[in-house]
Amino acid sequence: MELVEGPTLADRIAPLSRRYNPDMSLDDYKVVLYRQDDGGWVAEVPAIAGCYALMATRGEALEELERVFALILEESQERGQALPVDSTEILHA
Repeated sequence: MELVEGPTLADRIAPLSRRYNPDMSLDDYKVVLYRQDDGGWVAEVPAIAGCYALMATRGEALEELERVFALILEESQERGQALPVDSTEILHA
C-alpha cells in the first residue's frame, strides 16, 4: 500500500488564519447602536457573538460594550484563540 500525502495541518488551517487576527481591538470593529422601544439603548459588535450591551442611555451602552469586549478578548487570549476579523457591512446608514 502506497502512502499518499495530503494537505498538512498548516495548509488546512491557513484559510482560518486569514479570518482571525490576535491583535484586534474594539476600534477594529463596527459598532451598531440603536434605541429599543422601551427607550433603552443597545450597542453591539455584530462580528463577535455575544458582544453587546443593553443600558438605559447611549453613553452607558457604549461604556458597557467596552467592558464586554475586554472580557471577550481576555477569554479568547486565555484560550489561545483570536477574535474574528470584522466583515460587517452597513447599508443605508
